[in-house]
Amino acid sequence: MDISFRWLNQYVEQDWAPDDLAERLTMAGLEVETVEPVGQSLAGVVVGEVKTVREHPNADRLVLCDVDLGDGAPSQIACGAPNVAEGQKVPVATVGTTLSLPDPDNPEERQELTVEARTLRGEASEGMICAEDELGLSGDHSGIMVLDDEATVGTPFPDYLNERDLPATDAVLNIELTPNRPDAASHLGVARDVSALADSALQRPEAETPSPGGEVAEEITVNIEDEAGCPRYVALLVRDVDVTEPPLWLRRRLTAIGLQPRNHVVDVTNFVLHECGQPLHAFDLDTIADDTIIVRRAGEETTFTTLDDEERELPDDTLLICDAEKPVAVAGVMGGANSEVSADTTDVLIESAYFDPSTIRRTAKALDVQTDSSYRFERGVDRDGQVWAAVRAAELIAELGDGTIVPGMVDEHPAPPSAETVALRPDRLNQVLGMEVPTEEAQRLLDAIGFDIEEGEDALHCTVPTWRPDVSIEEDLIEEVARLHGYDQIPELERVPVPSRTPQQPPDEILERQARGLLKGLGYREIYTNSMLRTERAERFNAPPAGGDRAPVVETKNPISEEMAALRPRLLPGTLEVMQHNRNHGQEALRVFEFGRVFRRATEEDDPIVPGYCEHPALLIALSGPHAPTGWDTEPRTA
Repeated sequence: MDISFRWLNQYVEQDWAPDDLAERLTMAGLEVETVEPVGQSLAGVVVGEVKTVREHPNADRLVLCDVDLGDGAPSQIACGAPNVAEGQKVPVATVGTTLSLPDPDNPEERQELTVEARTLRGEASEGMICAEDELGLSGDHSGIMVLDDEATVGTPFPDYLNERDLPATDAVLNIELTPNRPDAASHLGVARDVSALADSALQRPEAETPSPGGEVAEEITVNIEDEAGCPRYVALLVRDVDVTEPPLWLRRRLTAIGLQPRNHVVDVTNFVLHECGQPLHAFDLDTIADDTIIVRRAGEETTFTTLDDEERELPDDTLLICDAEKPVAVAGVMGGANSEVSADTTDVLIESAYFDPSTIRRTAKALDVQTDSSYRFERGVDRDGQVWAAVRAAELIAELGDGTIVPGMVDEHPAPPSAETVALRPDRLNQVLGMEVPTEEAQRLLDAIGFDIEEGEDALHCTVPTWRPDVSIEEDLIEEVARLHGYDQIPELERVPVPSRTPQQPPDEILERQARGLLKGLGYREIYTNSMLRTERAERFNAPPAGGDRAPVVETKNPISEEMAALRPRLLPGTLEVMQHNRNHGQEALRVFEFGRVFRRATEEDDPIVPGYCEHPALLIALSGPHAPTGWDTEPRTA
């Protein structure tokens, strides 16, 4: 995941250079794999004013411009851009300036060019009027970059950009996110950690939240038929929008992290996604039949054309966004070509929803596609972030496209989750970390990343923010304090106590060692199988404990695939796979054993370490085929 250093600094003040920040984030648990510079210094590029434009006497596609650079007489510059005109303020690379330009043969690569005074078709040219891609500001090469009228002639172009909070250079931090940190899949998410590390307040943009109902609810109908797949759906409406090219600041934000700008509506939804981590989708309201949104399963295999113009076969359990007549989007993955925003769009319907992570993961895998939206939904987005994101997008779309936000909103939220509170005991914190962390410091760190804290007599009662689904027990809070306070702050012990007695091996380990030796002596081979498997397969082998009832299998949170969605209740499934594999390859005589741990839900008689779950050691011995090879004095005997 890419994070723009300049963009990040919009939300939190800090004085570290990109490499220093990367090191601190890595030490705090957000591993930064690379720090890549973006842009170029633009030394030698100045603001110029085009005084005159006249035809080139010897070239049909070139014109000659007299450009005032603020240093005396105007300079003559040959230009081939179709949009150059008298009176424009433009960026000019003066003679001697070195630029990094896109390679004509490979636009992904860049090559250096030093601007020289030269003669083009018999006319002198002293400099180069630049397009945005030549300056490294975006990928736009449709014409020269035209500056605002307030630009001062002769001003160094980097100063012009800095005055508008658009520095010429940036750095992109590539962060390798772990599955338990979906909250950090955005600039604001990373900024929370930086806020704690730098002891600097988080500055989240304000967004005026409307009340549910109003004119939007009168015009738009939302019906959630699958509440498990879509616990929440928020809809806002912006009318009379002039879909236009995004401004430079928005193009700069998106191109820095590798996105290609399209139009201001689509670009705003992408911007908000990478700002706060909440995926959005914009529909052209004129394409939505009866102004109705229905969230439902496909019910049968369906052919659907997505925004990338790919015709896809959707499985019957795919969660769809539909209007009154047809599907218009694959929920949480990609919109449909039949409802996309175009240059002719005037009314924009904004979708901001929470989709079940497992549902989106299955759909994305079935379609063999991963988008920025599915990447976040399948890890779990903020359960309470839908309204802010929708309002933020609506305000930007209206502002940039001269549109009008329709008052009110639709907020279908059948079962809002209750807030969870976890207690953190300062004594327990210090005991686990092996050092003393002042309670005030622990409280500051947790408060900085969004925990609401109420002090008790012997504990801090921390309300878990809705964007942290990975925090549920006291040890999670201790980990948060440890990583933000700094693992390198944990002191090394000067001496380690060594017991004066000889360590004794526990009886169960002795028994396992003896059994392993005996089995190997009898010719059995030890095998090791995966402790995770498909939920359906785990349920098939889920035998109830003696005298008890069958309990649900133990499922994993955020499994990386359906093949690893549950923990094994017995050793038998893995062993059968091993034996089947060997028999398919001609090995009939098999004698194997496995020592491993199996898992089940706890009962009232259990005293589990983890509440609600039990694991215990198990031994499985399996034989198949002939018990021993046939010899001159033996007959084959089936195991």
